[in-house]
Order: sequence, then structure tokens, then C-alpha cells
Amino acid sequence: MKTLNDIYQNLSSESNKKKTFIKFEARHFNYQEVTLSIRKLSGFFRFHCLEKGHRILICSDREDIVVFSVLSSLLNGISSAVLPTDISSHRAQSILETYQPDLIILDENLTAFSEASFPYFKIKDKKATTTKGSLLSRFINRDNSPDLSMFEAFEAEEPNLSAMSDNLAFVNFTSGTTSSPKGVKITYKNLFSHLETLGKQFSYNADSRILNNLTLSHADGMIQGPVLALYYACSLYRPCSTDLQKLEYFLNSIHREQITHMITVPTILSFMDRFASYNDYFDTRFFQHLLSVAGALNKDLWKRVEQRFKTRVCNVYGLTETVAGGVFCGPNDSTYKTGSVGVPVDMDVKIVSKEGAELPKNIEGEILLKGDNVFEGYLNNVQATEAAVKDEWFLTGDLGYRDEEGFLFISGRAKELIISGGFNIHPAEVNEALLKIEGVAEAATVGEPHPDLQETVTSFAVLKAGVSETKDSLLRKLPNFLEHYKVPKDLFIVDQLPVGDSGKVILAELKNIISHSRNKHKKEEILDLDAFFSLVSKELNVDKNVLSLSTSSQDLPSWDSLAHLNIIVSVESAIGFKLSNQDVVSITSLNDLWQIAYKGL
Repeated sequence: MKTLNDIYQNLSSESNKKKTFIKFEARHFNYQEVTLSIRKLSGFFRFHCLEKGHRILICSDREDIVVFSVLSSLLNGISSAVLPTDISSHRAQSILETYQPDLIILDENLTAFSEASFPYFKIKDKKATTTKGSLLSRFINRDNSPDLSMFEAFEAEEPNLSAMSDNLAFVNFTSGTTSSPKGVKITYKNLFSHLETLGKQFSYNADSRILNNLTLSHADGMIQGPVLALYYACSLYRPCSTDLQKLEYFLNSIHREQITHMITVPTILSFMDRFASYNDYFDTRFFQHLLSVAGALNKDLWKRVEQRFKTRVCNVYGLTETVAGGVFCGPNDSTYKTGSVGVPVDMDVKIVSKEGAELPKNIEGEILLKGDNVFEGYLNNVQATEAAVKDEWFLTGDLGYRDEEGFLFISGRAKELIISGGFNIHPAEVNEALLKIEGVAEAATVGEPHPDLQETVTSFAVLKAGVSETKDSLLRKLPNFLEHYKVPKDLFIVDQLPVGDSGKVILAELKNIISHSRNKHKKEEILDLDAFFSLVSKELNVDKNVLSLSTSSQDLPSWDSLAHLNIIVSVESAIGFKLSNQDVVSITSLNDLWQIAYKGL
């Protein structure tokens, strides 16, 4: 296992000076430039009296600043937490109370932290920056233009490099209730042991060239991106977003940049399968491994991607609490079985009953994990830690079984967690947000299966007597309390929630209500513009009255590439046939889509 001194020596070595460390869309940083940036930020930390054991919180669309702040804090023994910029003010305040940062580094235009009482450093707004707050934008890189001039006033200093294995490296906040966010404590031992496992499993070395444009506030974006590149002294590429207009440029970067490893999520694999123009992106002598992370990989999609693009998809299973993995399907034949998540590497797995007894092969139970990569606990939350960790075993809340050969299969979740597009959404947080709206008496939330996202969020609300809220009015108010990707895709107003003898909501009955509603409307067609606008407004989470045929993706922040895909899927379902890839790519306004749909009808 490497030390911080080993890592820094490789970073600052003379032989690596001109080698690319990270390449954004606008430009790249070589190792010499990264070293200077880390030294500048080390001086910045000293100026703010930050040293080993202190904590910083980072919330910015400026990827260069996020990356260098995290790497510099890591080398200086300062733990960091990175949050998405579309975080709600309620969740931001709760996280601040839990995390208690010694410094916040944030974009000056963010309002979520306006009431923060902690020291902060504001990053000047860049006029060219545009922000889209929907789900896929949380997967892809946004503002790429590097500008570290704001740190020029600080004297460059060598990083401290004295952190010990049990010191805190990261705190990653998982989905939970707004009032009780859970901060996963990742130590240097957790982090470095897992990076060693990744290197062993996927042959990372100084010659690796990683393509990973997952959001940096996501563990798989940061740890299997800049941190992995730092550890192995290799190169990271974040060329552009994966929206339709740039999909070919993104995929062609595999050839152009001689990529060896690509790390992505099932949602983007589905996106590629549906809209990519060619099949030979991975047909290079350099490419080695395609990794799918952060969500269950549908078996049919898995097979389609492998057959079409002629490359093996390695399925990685893990949770925030295991750094970024731990169970691997592939790349070797001995660890590969389609449909499974593979076998544990450098960790132990067991399946237990509700009573905690270990179960034999092929019997479903809860999955427990143990290893050096398993987290230390939840920050300032002894109760949650004791509930999640028993005798060094982490209770994942996932249900599964192991077959005769030891392969692990995920069959469901013991917890009510919703996974949408690779992101965890806790129903309690959505319910809590609904109950903040005056007039909502009760709320319940479930996940609804989705072919591309795995699940979408669907909620139910019971209104107080005399309240005249509608589904649309409630959905418009929720972004005040939730990040955009957590806002329900659909909402049912009901007279009462179905409850059992214990008083708990019967989730199965809620899902039956959804199923009945979907079947009832399954054969409806778009016959007029009003129905068309209603369908689109649902996917974009806007009032249909703001829509017109001239509305384009430039007019609405919520219309990004994932929303585009959802609109297409909904329209196809309504009209009963699939649009051609040429049609899909040509759509830049609602008029384009209406003309294609109307012609089909």
C-alpha cells in the first residue's frame, strides 16, 4: 500500500512534468501544473489555519477547483466533503450541522448556504457558466474552464503528508432524511486499501488513461476519477457531457485519447445502446475494461451492450460505505457471470437471515460485507453506526444470494431505498419535503421500475380538509425542499394511505395503484396539443402553460439529455412506436417532436 509521500513523489517527479493528469473539455492540466495547484492550495489552507484533522466542504460547478481542493486536502490530512450545487437549503443546513466544517469553499451564486455560520471562501461566478439541475447533469461534468487566479495571492507550500491510516480522508453524505443526513466516514486505510484492490482487479498503472465523467460529488466520480489517477500517477479524461449532441464526440474520445478504462453507470450504457451511431468505439489496441458502477445492471441491457460494442462489461457492486466497490464481476473469466455482481475481492461476504443466522448457497437473505475498505461509521451518529455495523460486518440492506460457484446475485433491497440513475433517494426525505408544504397531511413514496434509470420516484399525498392543491402545484413546490433529481416523476393525490394493523403504510398497495393507473392509460394516444404539452410538462416538471411549440432545451433548465430521453420514451409509449435515432437527434424544440409524433399518428 502506498504512502502519501509515495503519491506526492510520483506527482511531482521530473519525469511526469509534461504528462497529462486531467483533461477537461477546455484544456488539460499536466502533472507539473497539478503539483503547483496543490502547493498553492496548501498555502491557501495554511493561510486559513487548516491542518491535519480539519474538515473542508466543497460545493462548486468549477471542476478544476473541486479536483485540486480535494487532492490538496487529501495530501494535507484534511478531510473533505463534496456536495452537488443543486442541493436544497434545508439539506445543506442539516449537513453543515452534522459535518461542522472548518471552511466552506463554494460558488458565490449559491443560496443554499446563505445562512451558514461557518468560515467560507467564495469562488467568483463565471459568466459563461450555465447550470442544469436535473439528474443526468449530476452524472456529467459541467463547467470545465480552468482558472485558479483567485488563489494566486497565497504562497505555494509543500503539503503536510503526515496523515495516518486511521485519519479521516473523506466524508460522503448518503441519502437520508433532510433532518438526519448520514455522513460516511472514509479513512485513509479504507481509501488506500480499496484503491489497491481496484489496481489489482483492473490492472491500473502509470500508463492507464481513464475516461470517467461522473459527477465529482458522487463517490464513483471522485474516487474512481481524480483520486484513482493520483494514486496510480495515470491520466484522467473528462472530455464533455454525454448529451445527444456530444455523444459521438464523447465516445470517439476512446480512440482519440487512447483510453484504457471507461467508468460509467447503467443509465449511460442504456443511453449509448439507444443513441450511439457506431459499434466500434472500443475496438482499439489500447482499450482494456468497461466498468458499470452505481446501480443494478439490467441483464438484457448488459447483453445488448456486450454484443453490440464487442467488449465485456465489468459489473461493480459496492456502496458508499465500502468506498466505491468490493464485489466485482469481471474482467477475468473466473470472476465473470452475466447477471451476477461477481465475487468479493479483498473482502468477505455472507448472507444472513432476519435473525442473523448465516444462510447456505442459493438461499436469499441480507448481504453483509467485511473488509479494510468498509467505512469506520457515520459521522456524529452512533445510533446509525450501531444499526449498520455488527461485529465489523456492514449490513448493506440489500437482499441476495450466492450460487454454488460463489457468485453473488442481488435480488432486492431490505431497505426502502430508491435507486434512480445510480443515485440513492430515501423515500423518507421525499415524504418529509412533501409534508413541509402547507396543506399536505400525509405522504408516502415508492420506487417505480424504469427501463433506463432502474427506478423513478412516485409519491402519494393526502391533503388536509379544504385544501385545493393539485398534483402539478405540489410538484412545482418540491424543488424548494429537494434536489431536482429527487423530485417525484409522478404524484397521486389520494383520500387516504393504505395502512396495515401496525399503522405502517402498505407499499405493495401503493404500487398496485400505480400499476392500475398505468394500465388504464397505456393505450392513450396523443391526439391534440394539450395532451402533448401535459405529457411533456410531466417529464420536465413544469407547468404546461409555460410550454409552446417554440420551447427548446435552451429555455428550460430541467430539459437536459436525460429529460430529453424521458420525453422521447413517454411520447413513444403514447403513440405506439419508436422514433428513429435520426429523428431523436434532430429534435431541438417541442415543435420538432410534435411534427414527428403527429406524422406517426
